[in-house]
Amino acid sequence: MAGSKIQRNEEDDQHDMVEDKKVVHRHPSPPQYYPSDDRYAIELDPDTYRPRDLLNLSVKSFWLREDDQLSLRQLHARRAFCSEYERGLPLFDCDVAGGDGGQQQLARQQQCVNSLKRYLDEFFFFDQLRRRLDLTAGIDAVRATGDGAIQADWDGHTQVHAGRCRVRINVGRGGRVFPLLAVAETLVHELAHAYLLVFSDRRCATCRRDRPNTIGLEGDGHGPVFLQLHRVMVTEVRGWHDGLLRPLAAEDCPGRTTASRRARDLAAAAYRGLSRRDKALYNKPRGAGSGRDRSYIRLTAEGRVVVEPDLVAGSLIAEEESERRRLQRAEDDVEALSTMMSRQSLRDVIDKKKVKMAQQAAEKRKA
Repeated sequence: MAGSKIQRNEEDDQHDMVEDKKVVHRHPSPPQYYPSDDRYAIELDPDTYRPRDLLNLSVKSFWLREDDQLSLRQLHARRAFCSEYERGLPLFDCDVAGGDGGQQQLARQQQCVNSLKRYLDEFFFFDQLRRRLDLTAGIDAVRATGDGAIQADWDGHTQVHAGRCRVRINVGRGGRVFPLLAVAETLVHELAHAYLLVFSDRRCATCRRDRPNTIGLEGDGHGPVFLQLHRVMVTEVRGWHDGLLRPLAAEDCPGRTTASRRARDLAAAAYRGLSRRDKALYNKPRGAGSGRDRSYIRLTAEGRVVVEPDLVAGSLIAEEESERRRLQRAEDDVEALSTMMSRQSLRDVIDKKKVKMAQQAAEKRKA
């Protein structure tokens, strides 16, 4: 029944497009990733790409790569994140200081969180959030709203408005500052939201209809694509420092592959909360592990995130071919320059010989 229902939704989409006489929207592919060329920088356009393309682009740039398969920027970002994290530890997991000391304490905490945000962006998202994201970190920076849009136990919130992404993160509540590990956990979660919200095409009617199966409903954002991106980010950051970062999100994302339990619960609750009329605006959520998902990254029925080896293997092959072509072009340029210089040298010899012959002829005439 689930399969037939999904098929009917897809047919409805096509029927609606014919009825409205709208041109089917085509999404551009994200740019190719070239980690070996440190002069090359990926540029992403906001509101443009399919969520799964964004997921694949990010994950294949770091997942299970050796250090020599990462870019210099990624290697620097990883080292800098760990260094900043270690330096920042004494600033957290303490009482909020009083008076002017509290302001100074908060300023140092904000500087630390902003630095961690920068390095995560550089490692996972090609530094593309830097110009489009405003981060607010503070004590009780995230507060519950009466309409339930922000719940009382949330310590992070991300929203996009007028082309800008605003992320708010609690570094503490009341008179207590959280441990830095908890703040880092929230930061990873919110940056995964930010990347998908900023660069996914939110204007496309087909994409909007399928949000329960991609980035999640408006006001929730915990769809399967988010769950997959967030889980592989958590796994990656845990491996950066066995002693300090290994426990990151251990309760919410136990083991190596389990997707965020809390995010899955929030997504399910958001869909249940829709009215029958609102549910008709969306494709029905496809069951995880249904066997129809042939994606490189997928969510199983048990809530585990699986990354197919072919995703990274295919990317590495493409990168090696691009590097081979680049080196070939460089060799061709050197050969062309060498040929040009040889020809110029030959011309110089001929010109000198002509001058010498002219001088000899002039001397004979004088004699």
